[in-house]
Amino acid sequence: MCASALFASGSVSAEDVTVSVQAVAASNPGAKQSIPASLKAYEAQLKDAGPFGTFTDAGKDAVKAAAGASGSVSLSGYAVEVTVLSKAEKGRAKVQITIKENGKAIGSPLKTELSSRPFMTKAGDPNAPKIFLFTIKDE
Repeated sequence: MCASALFASGSVSAEDVTVSVQAVAASNPGAKQSIPASLKAYEAQLKDAGPFGTFTDAGKDAVKAAAGASGSVSLSGYAVEVTVLSKAEKGRAKVQITIKENGKAIGSPLKTELSSRPFMTKAGDPNAPKIFLFTIKDE
């Protein structure tokens, strides 16, 4: 478990959900796409991320929390808060994701059901955003 994760639940149990968060810096709109080896698992999502040519691994961390609790990680200058809304069943869990910059939420929280298929959202400069990819992490 990563040291930067903050736990609201206070303890870890078999009911906890682990959400993997991968940050990616995107840039160079219009250029031929170049995806580094460390991001190959996300290649399909990054190809659909927009007209960006350059993708850089901007860090990876995980949030572990029980249903009803939340945790956060700091990646690439942003605080990423994940609230687990349901316990994991069949490799899926409902979560609420809030991206914060300087302690303030950017936009509205996103509610989604996560699985092993990455869920993607962006933050920052539209011409050079940070892309965040979320998956349920297998223990």
